[in-house]
Amino acid sequence: NTFVIENISDNNKDSVYPQTESSQNKVYVVWQDNLFGDNRINYDILLKSSNDSGQTFGDVINLSNNSGFSEHPQVAINGNNVYIVWADNTSLNRDVYLISSTDGGQTFGEAINLSNNGADSYNQEISVSGNNVYVVWQDSQKNSQDNNTISFISSNDGGSSFGDVVSLSENAGKSSFPKISSYQD
Repeated sequence: NTFVIENISDNNKDSVYPQTESSQNKVYVVWQDNLFGDNRINYDILLKSSNDSGQTFGDVINLSNNSGFSEHPQVAINGNNVYIVWADNTSLNRDVYLISSTDGGQTFGEAINLSNNGADSYNQEISVSGNNVYVVWQDSQKNSQDNNTISFISSNDGGSSFGDVVSLSENAGKSSFPKISSYQD
């Protein structure tokens, strides 16, 4: 019944928006950090993982590793499959990216741009159930205060491929801050 405080980021830079996920004895911590310079507009998405229930953590892995502002990571796992999404403005507007691992976070594939549109895409959330991966986010059209929509994309093959983006909020109002959860299919 005691807690031990562990400084996961362990640096003097700005480490913010941490998210955690666990499965059996594995613990994953992901956050945004400007560890790699003093440039306030270059944050990256970092990950540390533990294979012993959080007693020790491995080295930092830079998942986004780009010149843009990568922000607000979200993580979901299913067994050894690890999925992380974040928003990033490297392409001059924010897009939602996903990166995944099939070996418990030892290696990761290439980041995939899920939103890939002209809108400002952010406030992303992810959920995983079996081989199904579900991601939602908010899209805001530039120079418009009222045209926010909620977008959805899914994969039924563990994130290897994704279907088309679906708009979930076809209404005249302002839609924001989507959430998602999943169970089986």
